[in-house]
Amino acid sequence: MLPRLQEIEADLLTRRARADSEGWLGEIEGLDLTLAFLRDKRKRLERTTTSLGMPVRNSTESWHASDTSGWSRRGLAREHERFRQPPGAQRGHVMSTRPSR
Repeated sequence: MLPRLQEIEADLLTRRARADSEGWLGEIEGLDLTLAFLRDKRKRLERTTTSLGMPVRNSTESWHASDTSGWSRRGLAREHERFRQPPGAQRGHVMSTRPSR
């Protein structure tokens, strides 16, 4: 991205020099504004450092999907129950499928 911005900036500077030699004041003003935006964008890109590589884990950490460290057996069972029951159901309450009269 940065090399492309440098190419665009070089082109804009060439166009600005031509506009200056021709006396095109409106064109100079527009090019100066575009250059200011381009330089601001380049500064923001240079400040931003984003690594999208693979995450690094310590050798002591587990990669296993079944690893439940931090969860107790009872806590897992409670979460399972909570998602298993239909909305509005209370724990230990049997819901009737018969319509009420």
